[in-house]
Amino acid sequence: LIDTSGSARPQLPMFTQTLVDLASALSHKAGDTMACWRFDWNTVAWYGNPSDVPPPSNPDEFTETAVESLQPAAKRRCTRPAIALREVSARLLRDREDRRDVLVFVLWDGGDDDASKLESTTFSRAVRDLAGDSRVGCVAVYGVGTQQMTEVARRFEPLGRRVHVLGPVESASADAMALLQHIRYPNER
Repeated sequence: LIDTSGSARPQLPMFTQTLVDLASALSHKAGDTMACWRFDWNTVAWYGNPSDVPPPSNPDEFTETAVESLQPAAKRRCTRPAIALREVSARLLRDREDRRDVLVFVLWDGGDDDASKLESTTFSRAVRDLAGDSRVGCVAVYGVGTQQMTEVARRFEPLGRRVHVLGPVESASADAMALLQHIRYPNER
């Protein structure tokens, strides 16, 4: 999931590079797959829709696709992460026969412009669904602003030790690789 809202625009180049680095680290041999969504006022799948697909074999082509998909500004000003999380949890529920481990990687500044009860309920339900899915080894949230850090961590609490909430993405690519290795080989330290 990548936040493409106006408030996240300054981080978008780093978000994009982090995603490209993560995609490059995935393995065709290991059977890794991926799906990507952008979110702002709306959530749009732009890679791996309607089902997960193998990681891109050509990083340059994937970078081009990512830039083309993420660069256009949202048609409306608003950040609604609950809809994005609902999409991910619904995809996992729909594909529950697939027993592979899952890393949910969220590049998000922590902003949430929808303060409605429905949004809060949708977000909480999606996080509970992710927490209840034994395949979800980790939900990694990168790029969260300092002022939103405590609130974002609280909203993901049902995941316990399986959630990692970190600030701006200066080193997100390295952290993402470490998390990917941890999920792939959980008993190796």
